[in-house]
Amino acid sequence: MPITNQTPLSIYAGNGATTIFPYTFKLLDDEDLSVYLDGTIQVTGYSISGVGDDGGGSVTFTVAPATDVVIRLERTVSKDRNTDYVEGGQLAASTLDNDFDRIVMMIQDSAEAPLLETPDGKFDAESKVIKNVATPVAGNDATNKTYVDSTIPANVAAAAASAAAASTSASNAATSETNAATSESNASTSAFNAAASAATIPTYPTLAGNGLKYTRLNVGATEMEFRTTAEVLSDIGAATASHNHSGVYSLTSHDHSGVYSLTSHNHSGTYEPVDTNLVRKNAIQSFTAPQRGPAITDNDLSFDLTAGNNFICTPTGAGTLTFTNLAAGQCGTVILINGSSYAISKAAAVKCDTNFLAKVSVTGSYMVSYYCDGTNVYVATTGALS
Repeated sequence: MPITNQTPLSIYAGNGATTIFPYTFKLLDDEDLSVYLDGTIQVTGYSISGVGDDGGGSVTFTVAPATDVVIRLERTVSKDRNTDYVEGGQLAASTLDNDFDRIVMMIQDSAEAPLLETPDGKFDAESKVIKNVATPVAGNDATNKTYVDSTIPANVAAAAASAAAASTSASNAATSETNAATSESNASTSAFNAAASAATIPTYPTLAGNGLKYTRLNVGATEMEFRTTAEVLSDIGAATASHNHSGVYSLTSHDHSGVYSLTSHNHSGTYEPVDTNLVRKNAIQSFTAPQRGPAITDNDLSFDLTAGNNFICTPTGAGTLTFTNLAAGQCGTVILINGSSYAISKAAAVKCDTNFLAKVSVTGSYMVSYYCDGTNVYVATTGALS
């Protein structure tokens, strides 16, 4: 039967299950069929049936092509003549039919394969110039050099103008802010000067005699008054001018008022209020009540150490474990609740063992402890808690 007008190409997409894919064109030899998976020709892993049938046949793969893999079945009859007629020999009709069919197949194959099309369905210009390309209209149209040369510079110029306008607006805003700050400073200075002008300067008593005098607020704290050395020593209960008070003094239990001369009355040591409820940095203290702060909820896997020591984190997707504002000596706990096996990576300054990231990237709740040395943060975790 003469060969009909056929399209010598069948294309499918794999689904991971189907192994049999039909072709709808005639083959004279199984070597005339080229089989491609995602543009790569296959030489094994399949079998061909239906060779010689006018309606085609099928290709059966040993392993089903994976989902979305492109299966391309293409007839590629070699461009040669493989029949040699013997002078005076027998000339069967089937021989002539096959030879003429082969010529028609070559023509069909060439017509179906566009110029420079590769097996993956794409075009390769092989570094050749494509001439007479029209001006593009639709979004997927090819374009030409004239269109590109006229369009891109205009777009770049418009973008540059927009950037310059934005920069000018930002500069104007900064100038306005500076002017406002200057006005505020001037108003503050004027208010201060006005208050200074309105203030009443107290009148001090006249010094009498040649004795050394000291000043202090009077008992009513309404004005300054002068005191002699003897009066000062009497005020503080000192027997002589060499009386030495050393140590830490409580202003609530031992009241030293007035101004003292270090040459005549020496008070050495540190003066500060005594309060047993104050925490001292330079003393060992015992706590009789719990000391704690609230846990900070932070779900982005980035923990600011100035916000607190303890955190609760429930990420909504994959993320990177990070600590900011590092402070040497700070430590605490992160309750990490991974609700859907979100992949968790880490910043370079976060140090952990080789199993840490794999462990916390699995669905579960984890108690992650950390310690910061000011440069790095060292972390460890429990297993998934139930």
